[in-house]
Amino acid sequence: EVGVFCESYFRKQGITLMLGNPVSKVSKGCVVLRNGRKIKSKTIVWCAGIRPSRLAEGLGGPNYNARCGLVLNKYLQWVASPSIFAVGDCGYCSAYEVQPILTAMRAIEQADYAVHNIACEIEGKLQHKMQYSPRVFPALISLGQGMAVLSYQGIWAAGRHISWLKKITHHLHLLRFRHNWDFLEYFDEAFVSLMELAYFISVKRK
Repeated sequence: EVGVFCESYFRKQGITLMLGNPVSKVSKGCVVLRNGRKIKSKTIVWCAGIRPSRLAEGLGGPNYNARCGLVLNKYLQWVASPSIFAVGDCGYCSAYEVQPILTAMRAIEQADYAVHNIACEIEGKLQHKMQYSPRVFPALISLGQGMAVLSYQGIWAAGRHISWLKKITHHLHLLRFRHNWDFLEYFDEAFVSLMELAYFISVKRK
């Protein structure tokens, strides 16, 4: 449903979507699609998603996935060498069938586990290591000026009020890291509550 809404919204904004026909070649002032169609343009923006760090790629071997990075255990250790820990888009936990969406928030969450487990390894307190268990984070995506989409635990909402929420969360995270305001780490819990409130408001409006 979220995908259908986003597609419809973009079309209403005058954006042409060409789905199922990926780019096969890019040259100066021209994009060539797989079906041979050529699109001329003076400005080309390439959005190709994410890929693992080149450092992780350099380790290679059978315990490396070109799309997901290093294969990790539940302690975020590389299975080929437990002395190496990885977070974010550098690796993935093979123990989980459904891999969490790779966002900055997810990397921060994993970093807390990794730092704790590294300290346990150094201090010889292996029994205190923590297995990484992905939390369910809300997805908050901007669709442009005055419009954003919220998706959380199977529910979703969209509108100007979600856009305001996106701006608030963005600025709070910037403040947290720019000024090293550790007290804002509690904002993550409040963020979930704000998501639920935004959904409640959206449902009431309908």
